[in-house]
Amino acid sequence: MQFMEFSTEILRQLTHILILFKELSEIECFPSDKIDGIQLYLALN
Repeated sequence: MQFMEFSTEILRQLTHILILFKELSEIECFPSDKIDGIQLYLALN
């Protein structure tokens, strides 16, 4: 995979995760200040 395609895919995934993270934070299922976005990403994969 070319670098630009790889970077675009990472940004797309991170955007999706941030949206999901924001939705979960609004629902208050967990304290958002204690979970890092990258940790959430790793937990989902």
